[in-house]
Amino acid sequence: MTAYTTIPDTDIAQDKPIKAETGLALRDNALAIQEGNASAPSIYVALAAKLVANGLGSLAFAFSTGPDVGFGFTVAGSSLRPVGAARAVTVSNGGSGTVAPSFDNSAQLNGTWKCLGHFDSSSSVTVGGPAPQMSVTIYGATLWQRIA
Repeated sequence: MTAYTTIPDTDIAQDKPIKAETGLALRDNALAIQEGNASAPSIYVALAAKLVANGLGSLAFAFSTGPDVGFGFTVAGSSLRPVGAARAVTVSNGGSGTVAPSFDNSAQLNGTWKCLGHFDSSSSVTVGGPAPQMSVTIYGATLWQRIA
């Protein structure tokens, strides 16, 4: 790991030539900060402090009210709804009803979001065998990152 050197302001004063060792320290300090040297200022702590829910660069687990979305595609935040790990599962067995976790369908996200997984609006399968059969519908959700 590259060493971090504290450079006094007097070494880089206006109209003062920079010595070779000061120039090397300036070069190495940028690397030490990037590498996370313990004696260097942390850019990661400052960055994390600026991330807020629904803010630029933030992450959200959500579903889209639109069609299926693939990895790397972008959508408007107005079509995303934040959810927990299980958005909904509908199970029908001879008309026995529906079981689905609740979520706030009115909570929209702002800005533009990039899909960091794959979103399927829904998938249906029939399980069981010859009788009784059960129809299962799975509603998708995935991880998103705000990019604008």
